[in-house]
Amino acid sequence: MGWIRRHLQQLRWQLTLSYTAVTVVSLLVIVIIVTGVFFTQILLPDYALTPQDWVDIASDQSQFPLGYLLSEDPINTEIFLNIYSDIDPVIVSQKLFLFSDLEIYARTTGVIDLLITDSAGRLVYVSRRNTPFLLQDIKAGEQFDPDLVPGLAGPLEAALLGRSDASSVFQEFDEGDGFLMAIPIPHPEVPGKIVGALAYVIRDISTPQDRGRYTAIVFLRSLVIVLLAAVLVGTVFGGLTAEALAGRFRRLASASEAWSRGDFSTRINEESSDEIGQLAGRMDGMAAELQELVRERQEHAVTQERNRLARDLHDSAKQLALAASFQIATAQQLFERDPQAASTSLEEAEKLVDQVRSELTDLIHELRSTQMDGREFNEIMQTYAAEWAHSNGIGVQIEVQGVEELPIETEEALYRIMQEALSNVSRHSDAKQVNIEIQQHDGEIQMSVHDDGIGFDRGSVNSGLGLSSMGERAEVIGGYTRITSQPGAGTEVSVVLPLVNKEVEDDGSN
Repeated sequence: MGWIRRHLQQLRWQLTLSYTAVTVVSLLVIVIIVTGVFFTQILLPDYALTPQDWVDIASDQSQFPLGYLLSEDPINTEIFLNIYSDIDPVIVSQKLFLFSDLEIYARTTGVIDLLITDSAGRLVYVSRRNTPFLLQDIKAGEQFDPDLVPGLAGPLEAALLGRSDASSVFQEFDEGDGFLMAIPIPHPEVPGKIVGALAYVIRDISTPQDRGRYTAIVFLRSLVIVLLAAVLVGTVFGGLTAEALAGRFRRLASASEAWSRGDFSTRINEESSDEIGQLAGRMDGMAAELQELVRERQEHAVTQERNRLARDLHDSAKQLALAASFQIATAQQLFERDPQAASTSLEEAEKLVDQVRSELTDLIHELRSTQMDGREFNEIMQTYAAEWAHSNGIGVQIEVQGVEELPIETEEALYRIMQEALSNVSRHSDAKQVNIEIQQHDGEIQMSVHDDGIGFDRGSVNSGLGLSSMGERAEVIGGYTRITSQPGAGTEVSVVLPLVNKEVEDDGSN
């Protein structure tokens, strides 16, 4: 049982069972229809009746109550209208097959006209539904002219004389597709007395020649029914199966979309153990590992950022503050004996304090959120560039083209990378002008920060320049940075970031 249960939980076996059910149901429908055609068309016995059989059957069915009705004086014609107002089109009915409550019959039907006359040839009843036009105006009680119905004169005359042999009272027409016969009606109490005649005119009856045509019609109809049944059953089974699969794939897609936005807390939680369930389980495990990796990288980034800030404070603000304190101490020693030299030391200390303020301002900018005051990205970038230019006395030209609404992580990365690049310019480049270009196209956003400073040799780069931190910020959201510099030719920092999270191959220039 365990082996069967494990296999039934696999997707291929589920689909196999579904399609097998469709095939079985469709074949059952086909078998039922073909069996019906087989019994009703192929196994039908040859039940063709002879003319004398027709006459005998009609005679047995016509003796009562016509003999009593026609022996009355006067004849009540109204009663015939009630009796024969609805003529059964079934001529012959034969039971072919009986199985419990299931019965199969073979029936011969046709168009039946009735004419009833009394012994004097006066019309007592005529069916008005199918009779020829000439008989429509004849009323009950009037003398009937049998020549109005072609072929009826001889059989009707013979019937009124009491004859009941088929050679006298039976006549075929339309090449066997129809026939007429006249049946004598004897007096119920007076032997040998004829009180009238009953004439049948039967047309459009089934013949052995019609069997092939009927079989073809039944086959075509059965084929249409089979196709409709197969389409209906297949659609129902396929729709249910496909909907179940589609729902599971939608959950996979929804989770994947959340992961693409960086939300690795979403889980698929697939309960089935088939192939899709196994895939979902592996993807959930991957998401959990990525979530842990992101957490670790965030902690690592925070640690690196703290270390960088500590290093920057130690390398810049702390050293400048220490130098300023030396100048102030020197001024105190020279204040009484050489006021001019003390004043010079104080001026140097004031310059050093300004540099400390500038360094601290840059650090504050780096720590400040890009989402402050709910401003747009373009405004944030323009404002920071203007403040930085004013604080450092370096010209800045910034141009933003075609940038629409950006993901928060992309805005943050661009802002921080620009801060780091400008910080490097103010500390190391001796530049007079910086050009910043930001443009968006083809699902990416590109930024270039180019200065006209002294440049540097890439081989001598140290971590104090902050180049690694810029590359790491870009890599976190699937982008990359490129640093181009030569001594005496300035420096350019280029960054490319995707607008959606995706894997981007490292070109080795980071």
